[in-house]
Amino acid sequence: MKPGDVRIKSVDYSLVPALIDGRVDAIFGGSWNLEGVELESHGLKPVITRVQEFGVPPVIRGNAAAAEDPRAAVNAIMEAGVAGTDVSRKAMEAEVAATSPLLSKSGYMDPEQASQLADWMYEEGMIQRKPPVSALLTDDYR
Repeated sequence: MKPGDVRIKSVDYSLVPALIDGRVDAIFGGSWNLEGVELESHGLKPVITRVQEFGVPPVIRGNAAAAEDPRAAVNAIMEAGVAGTDVSRKAMEAEVAATSPLLSKSGYMDPEQASQLADWMYEEGMIQRKPPVSALLTDDYR
């Protein structure tokens, strides 16, 4: 396909409802462990292409509290309203269960991977300058 073969339509954060209602045929920007899990919970079989398959370098991020206590993570997300109003608690529990094994308890990120990510973002025009890896890998935000 070429970009001209596709009609782009903004659905804001309503990715799953737009797919379920047939307003769109595909989405970009969803996550296999969030929208993918939610679509499966509706009995659908989404075709998912992970961003790593497009050449996005892997990024390891962690959150020890969420990895150790997924129920508390669900509570925090639901209470904060981050998930939006269209996500049920059951769907959020499934999303957190799918995501929890990916979380690093140490928060360690490989400097080479961080450098590759910055290079990729620069090459794709997402950032106008490459930050030094030392600025990305800091404990200042704890």
